[in-house]
Amino acid sequence: MKALLIRLWRRPRPRLRAAPELLALPLLPSPRLRIAARLFLAVILLYATELAVTGHPVAASWALLLAAAVAARRTREADKPQCLVLAADGRLFLRWRQQRMDEVQLRPASLRLGAHILLVLRGPRRTYRLLLGPDNLPPHLLAAFRRRLPETGDAGTALH
Repeated sequence: MKALLIRLWRRPRPRLRAAPELLALPLLPSPRLRIAARLFLAVILLYATELAVTGHPVAASWALLLAAAVAARRTREADKPQCLVLAADGRLFLRWRQQRMDEVQLRPASLRLGAHILLVLRGPRRTYRLLLGPDNLPPHLLAAFRRRLPETGDAGTALH
């Protein structure tokens, strides 16, 4: 496993295939991911309640702070990209609500997860992780995007 991870870490950045047309993918939140996040938040709140009832007020307050941090992170919408744009030459861009576009690079840590694709994109300011799948992207756009991805190498699920 260590050798596999070292090979993935040292690989050059994967390049998307060129195509004659531009492809714009709207970035909608995954309903499954939203349900999982809400379930996680509910479990944290339930645990904080249990701690408060059993007489651990300090630990309960820390758990409530953790729940507040998770909720605050989930509610920030201004810093999320609205669209992933694939140029005809294979370059990737993130389009924001203010019509600003930033070029991003596909990282080797991106994965194919069955019907879903987890993209790890390095931008000028930070790293973005996007989960694309049949629940948040129309099937014809997902199929067009899969055709533009590089071939899967010997790692099994990583994009190379």
